[in-house]
Amino acid sequence: MKERRGQVLRALCILSFVSILWSAYDLGKEVVKGQPTPEQLHEAHYRVLNPIKEPVDELTKTVTKESIAISEIQAGNFNTINLVKGISFFLGFIGVLMMWRLRRKGFWLYLLYCITLLGLDAFYFGGFSVGLIGLIMTLVFDILFVSLYAYQLKRMD
Repeated sequence: MKERRGQVLRALCILSFVSILWSAYDLGKEVVKGQPTPEQLHEAHYRVLNPIKEPVDELTKTVTKESIAISEIQAGNFNTINLVKGISFFLGFIGVLMMWRLRRKGFWLYLLYCITLLGLDAFYFGGFSVGLIGLIMTLVFDILFVSLYAYQLKRMD
């Protein structure tokens, strides 16, 4: 008897499980480490700026300034960002698990997971060119995976 899941859906689900669990693990490490203090932020900024020697081109200046600004935004919104990420990872995991079990509703949870993370990044980091590059890369992979999952909806109940 041929399995209904198919090789493509199996591969997509496994890749999604790995990605979501890896991201959740990183989030857990971040939460355990806790919100950075102003001293820790200052030390991190020093580590970024110390190796840079003059003269510096404009791109390096822009990326460095934006990276520091992003780290300050992340520190200032530590609880909100991590809570939204945690809820999103949970939704994504449940969505992929449901699609693994051939439940169509899992696709919609996975889509919500993708939109939530994109919205979070766009809201906090979309104004920076570094954040915009990350947002575009995330969008490309989200569109790819959502499209591939959508093509597999015919296998799901």
